[in-house]
Amino acid sequence: MPLDALPYDVKELILSALGSPKDLLRLALTSKSWKSLVIPHHIEYRLLRLDDHRPEVWKHLAEKRLLASRIRTVVLGPDYRLLPGVGQSQSSLYPRTLLSTPTSEAAQIKDVQVVREDVLQALRNMTSLVSFSLHLEYDPECPLQPLPGDPFAGKEIVQALKESKSLRKVSISDLGNKIFSCGLKHHEAEVGLEDVLWAFRDLEELSTTIPFPKLTAAVKAVQPMSNLRRLCIRPGTYHLSSDFLSYTFPHLHTFDLNVFPFGEPEVWDQPVIEFLSRHPTIEVLEWQTLYQTRPPRLSRTLLPNLKVIRSNHKLGSIFPSLEVMYLRPDQPGAFRRLCNDGFTFPFASMPTNGLRPVQSIAKGDASEEFVGCLFDSDVGHRDM
Repeated sequence: MPLDALPYDVKELILSALGSPKDLLRLALTSKSWKSLVIPHHIEYRLLRLDDHRPEVWKHLAEKRLLASRIRTVVLGPDYRLLPGVGQSQSSLYPRTLLSTPTSEAAQIKDVQVVREDVLQALRNMTSLVSFSLHLEYDPECPLQPLPGDPFAGKEIVQALKESKSLRKVSISDLGNKIFSCGLKHHEAEVGLEDVLWAFRDLEELSTTIPFPKLTAAVKAVQPMSNLRRLCIRPGTYHLSSDFLSYTFPHLHTFDLNVFPFGEPEVWDQPVIEFLSRHPTIEVLEWQTLYQTRPPRLSRTLLPNLKVIRSNHKLGSIFPSLEVMYLRPDQPGAFRRLCNDGFTFPFASMPTNGLRPVQSIAKGDASEEFVGCLFDSDVGHRDM
């Protein structure tokens, strides 16, 4: 049976199984009937990236549950890589064609509670979400937050996603240490930030600047994050609590430790070494530290499966037979590596040659701009 002759329900099942917009576009090019299904109802609903306040987008996704359920990747918050010499601007990407509320009208919405309800409902509607990044930085009053002026936005957003069955990658960045610490300082009992990371039970990749919560008996009983393969701890987490020693991720493949502690190197290194000793599955280790004069006291037998080391000190000298990348503070792109959430989102390595004709199939509607943005820029954060 020709693809065009398939029933509508079967076509929708096929489209729902395609997570890559690149694959969707290929299918759209096969016939007019497939084009009408793909554009804009699928092509604009795989990636959502908002670096500023867009109440009209949240209202749309809160009301259109089916469309919101097709989104696979969400990146929220201003791009902290937009510092001198760090990176290019990452423009927002969001559904435009089917928006029912004009941007000018939505800009007049000032009721934070109304926007809050739309944001949380929209996130709950994203039942196929795979990758989620939240960058809440510097100033909770900054208008470039998903919920401007609301210091508890981070907690509520995380809670809205905790029941997700499809979520596999999470990045939470609070470089200003104001969003989450504000709640912890004033309303610790009410906000309950100690379990914010454990809300995600089935993750495979986690990147965070938030201090790890206590590993209570109740948490141990449910064995959270037992499938975690990549863990990245980034600037902002200036210390690892003693509870960190109790963490065990049986399938951990990559461990990125990019934090700058205070105190003697030996005091800081020991908890990390003990953590590494309980994770012989690690194959890729990245360890950034302020102390570049000497490597930590690691044994060559500590990580029997280790294949790649990325470090700004002489850690590689302990493992001379491995692939080693040395990172210096003055090395171009070093800051981006330190801040990068490390996840490779869709399109990050997509070839753009030969894709210009694709724009013509959407000429005249918002999808043309959307598709053009996808192929003209890095949509996600690259691994440096």
